[in-house]
Amino acid sequence: MLRVDGEKMSKSLGNFHTLKEVLDRYPADALRLLLLQTHYRSPLDFSFERLEGAVGAWERIKNTVSALLWAARDDAAGAASEPGAAEAPTTALQSAVDEARHEFFGAMDDDFNTAGAIGALFTLATKANTYLAEVGEGAQPNVARAAAEALVELFGILGISVEGEKATLPEELVDLARELAGFAGDETDEAAEALIAARASARKAKDWGTADAIRDRISALGLVVEDTPTGSRVVAREA
Repeated sequence: MLRVDGEKMSKSLGNFHTLKEVLDRYPADALRLLLLQTHYRSPLDFSFERLEGAVGAWERIKNTVSALLWAARDDAAGAASEPGAAEAPTTALQSAVDEARHEFFGAMDDDFNTAGAIGALFTLATKANTYLAEVGEGAQPNVARAAAEALVELFGILGISVEGEKATLPEELVDLARELAGFAGDETDEAAEALIAARASARKAKDWGTADAIRDRISALGLVVEDTPTGSRVVAREA
């Protein structure tokens, strides 16, 4: 049974919403997330407040996946392959991925318990964020990628996409990298990396003027320099 704000949905009560009306305002993936957090045998209490919460949760999961994939990039810090302080957190995340898979499929086999399955994935995302915060640029690329792929795969089984769309960086970034970082290539992603490296070098030398100038020139292109625990990156500014 579908309830709206604690009451049975009914035209006479004025709490009737069509699916089209809802999807015109909210992402389908967030709506699926909200619906699947209630067992199919239980009454579903729909509210726009709960749907807003589902949108926020969905966006946080997408951000986690993006952060994991960033940590797993091919040119991740060399320290990522070195054993040491990150070894215990890395082992913990590997175990968390295995546990999430086991709990996810266990819940799905238990009378299609989608709420339990989603709970297992939320737990994995929390542990992944904790891992990234703990190890910083010492993240193991293969482990970070495995966690990201698990979240994408398992949410995908539920029909929920948590892969963020990669924004295309403007060509002007190449010219900027040539000017400010001596960049000699043609790829925008590589130009962004060159600018990030030049900014990092300036900050290390305490040349704050140059570092700020690089950031400001990047910002003038409608981009943002994000400083994350796993390193800095250039991303498109949110609308």
